[in-house]
Amino acid sequence: MKLLKVKVARPMSMDELVRQVEHGTLRMCCDAHDFRDELLVIIRNCDRLQEYLGASAPAGPQAERIARRVKGNSLRLKEFCAKLLSTTDDTNWKELATKVSHEYEKLREDAGLLYRVVVPQARFGVLGVAL
Repeated sequence: MKLLKVKVARPMSMDELVRQVEHGTLRMCCDAHDFRDELLVIIRNCDRLQEYLGASAPAGPQAERIARRVKGNSLRLKEFCAKLLSTTDDTNWKELATKVSHEYEKLREDAGLLYRVVVPQARFGVLGVAL
């Protein structure tokens, strides 16, 4: 019988999440190696977002709606980045970086919006800037 390893999410504050994420800089990639490194950063950030959303339920219908969107977008982006990491063809990494960058920007915008809704006294979406 196989035992499954289960990671239990612990509650964290939005500010703690902001401190944990790393800033992704896909536009600064010079080669396929840099691109792969940035994909790993994005995957880690998606994991942290999902951990936060799994342990913390934002209150209110608007926050819940945005949280569902952030969770769905981060899951899709993580799967896409993992798939790209598993491929060995690096010839079109610039095109792929553009696609990933576009999707990551959407996630950043939604995460920033979630921060503004969850932390209404904030002037702007700190989480979106941190990602």
